[in-house]
Amino acid sequence: MEHTKYKMIFETLRSEICSGKYETRKFLSEAQLVRRFGVARFTVVQALEGLRKAGLVVRRKGKGTFLTAFARTATGPIGLILPGLAYGEIFTPICSEVARMCQGQGRSVLLGNLSVDDPGARAEMAKKLAQDFVRQRVAGVIFHPIEYVCDSAGVNKEILAILEDAQVPVVLIDYDVVSSPARSRYDVVGIDNVAAGRRLAEHVLAQGAKSALFVKRKDCASTVEQRLLGVAEAFRAAGRAWGRRNVVVAEPSACGAALKALKGMPKPCAVVCGYDLHAVGVLKALERERSLTVPRDVLLAGFDDVQCARVMSPSLTTIHQPCVQIAQTAVEVLMRRNHLSAVSPINFITVIFFRIMACSHNNSRNAS
Repeated sequence: MEHTKYKMIFETLRSEICSGKYETRKFLSEAQLVRRFGVARFTVVQALEGLRKAGLVVRRKGKGTFLTAFARTATGPIGLILPGLAYGEIFTPICSEVARMCQGQGRSVLLGNLSVDDPGARAEMAKKLAQDFVRQRVAGVIFHPIEYVCDSAGVNKEILAILEDAQVPVVLIDYDVVSSPARSRYDVVGIDNVAAGRRLAEHVLAQGAKSALFVKRKDCASTVEQRLLGVAEAFRAAGRAWGRRNVVVAEPSACGAALKALKGMPKPCAVVCGYDLHAVGVLKALERERSLTVPRDVLLAGFDDVQCARVMSPSLTTIHQPCVQIAQTAVEVLMRRNHLSAVSPINFITVIFFRIMACSHNNSRNAS
């Protein structure tokens, strides 16, 4: 019975907080809540703990319970600034999960979709989105740093300054706004790409790879450079040679350079691609060449576990991106940042665990 009562009290108070009923930061005391609901103090404590976990209150010993900044903008939406839903298999599930979690808190989501080709226009659009979010009194912003634009570091700095000046909490997803291994003062949620690259390389080494190539775009994201670093570390640790000749720069639609580099490598050679789409390009080039086969001569691997990787034949060994968990953690960290906003600087560096979707010789895929 008491279990049911604490849930009822939690839902009542959550609804009142989200409706903006409480205008002062100091929340009701335990004694006031005991009198109001006619329950034991323990039941009230359980309800308050639920509110704390939801990011709506913070409890301070000897001082009482206080509404968080998150709660004080409880009716405000959460803003998302993402590079574009052209990367649908990664960002669509992130958007959906953020929306689901926010719906449970009685708030909406504002999606900033940067799906424009012109880099200059994309940078200006991102800055305008940040300004619009401030005007719409968002409770916080989940931001994927801008890339593939001139002076991306400067653009990201401007966007963050706009949000910071308005005291809008920000959580970054995928990667930081400074180069690894340095860390900014912002919260970052994503996989450890160096560890992911290392683990993928260890996997292909265990499958018998005698050499390796890493295929990437000319102007690739910092996450891809981190994956390359992890692959190189693993091969060097295994006593295999690694240098410039092991890195191939090519576009997904033109992977002839990878085939040319392959011809001089000991077989079987692992071809690790910065993205799955690159791996698709390499496979198509191999099919045209016909002199090398997967997996006899080439162990093909990528990152992201997108749909095309699941239907390729032979199927692809790839690192799965845990998009739903990234979204869940980003929202949770944003809540924590709100009620710790007075404490500076604190970083919640969250490493999401990844898994390898491995291609076996019988063309089935298994998580490892």
